Amino acid sequence: MDNMPMSYEQSIAYLADYVPRYYKRKLAIAGHEEYSVARATALLASLGNPQHRFKSILIAGTKGKGSTAAMVASILQAAGYRVGLFTQPHLHTPRERIQVDRELISPEDYARQLDKVRPYVEERLNDPQWGPLTLFEISVAMAFDYFACQRVDLASVEVGLGGRLDATNALHPLVSVITSISLDHTQLLGDTLAQIAYEKAGIIKQDGLVVSHPQPAEATAVIRRICHERNARLLTTPTHYVLDPADVPLRGFYQLDNARSALTAVECLREYGIAIPPETAYQGLRQTRWAGRLETISDKPLIVVDSAHNHDSVAKLLLALGDSFIYQRLTLVLGFSSDKDIESMVRILIPAADQIFITRANHYRAADPDEVLQIAAKYAQDMQHVTVAPDVASALAQARARAKEGDLICVTGSLFIVADAREAMGLGRHEDYPSPII
Repeated sequence: MDNMPMSYEQSIAYLADYVPRYYKRKLAIAGHEEYSVARATALLASLGNPQHRFKSILIAGTKGKGSTAAMVASILQAAGYRVGLFTQPHLHTPRERIQVDRELISPEDYARQLDKVRPYVEERLNDPQWGPLTLFEISVAMAFDYFACQRVDLASVEVGLGGRLDATNALHPLVSVITSISLDHTQLLGDTLAQIAYEKAGIIKQDGLVVSHPQPAEATAVIRRICHERNARLLTTPTHYVLDPADVPLRGFYQLDNARSALTAVECLREYGIAIPPETAYQGLRQTRWAGRLETISDKPLIVVDSAHNHDSVAKLLLALGDSFIYQRLTLVLGFSSDKDIESMVRILIPAADQIFITRANHYRAADPDEVLQIAAKYAQDMQHVTVAPDVASALAQARARAKEGDLICVTGSLFIVADAREAMGLGRHEDYPSPII
């Protein structure tokens, strides 16, 4: 292996080359789990356990975990702490996933972090015990080591998938947060709320502090049971926080719930001697930035993007559009990921719109628009108002050309469709990133 330092471009090329090698070795080495917190822990141990050199808050959930992580980071930063933020996936560049004080990791530091991890990545490629590292596990190791090198005081960390087996669960957080749970990733996490809650609750630590969004009874029972088994103290996000919409710059009524979870988690830090005054916490909330979530990207015509990608989130999106905006006609630009329950979303979205454009994101997981069109035909009263476009830029161009005064254009269905829309409007620049491991 070439041990010369890599440039940022070379680091992305290295990861792209690693993906097919990963899959080749994964098939050749049987008996290991695709998702393994033990494998991530072993990698971090090779790096000197950087995750032990900063305090953290770990956030799992189906929806709202990224927004909550961003809010927590903003509150901590407003209080004067040096704060790491780890989230995924990214909109435009993988550097978004690793931030300190809301500054993206630089291209040079990204390449430097991968250089540090690379020897262990290669070493484990043929490891018969653990199997090869996933791209996500590599990213987590890079982030945690970067946070340690940057001497962050606290890190706000979003779980990647589930929680129990997720690489981020190598952390021992001061507080574990579980945001709203609904059905998603059912092929991996289970097809009931109880099964999904079990995976999410895997981040609960022995004798730990847990903050949970109010959940359906089925999920609550699982979370309570695991807290009891691990002697962890559970705090359900209270409703006593008086929040004005102006306190939460992220639009959508559900963001108030996420804000309450963030405030509760930060309040729990008092148990560890980290006391943040309420006025500072609210100041931090007001400074939260989190693109792609009910975000206005154009005023004339009014264009809103949102990363809703399951039945529950698109239902909430439609309610939020009515609460947050005044409009006469609704145009939807839709693109979904092929591994989602597309029909459950289409069933809700199609009847709600006056005009629909079905398209696909520039992403390997994007669903075929013609297949989505066939589903839409079941629920559209008039297919003349449904158009297929080859890509997001052309869908937006057609939607804008047909827009009248008072119309709202909403782009939704996945984070990837949102990224393409932002880029089409000049709000970001696409960077290639390897696929298909996140």
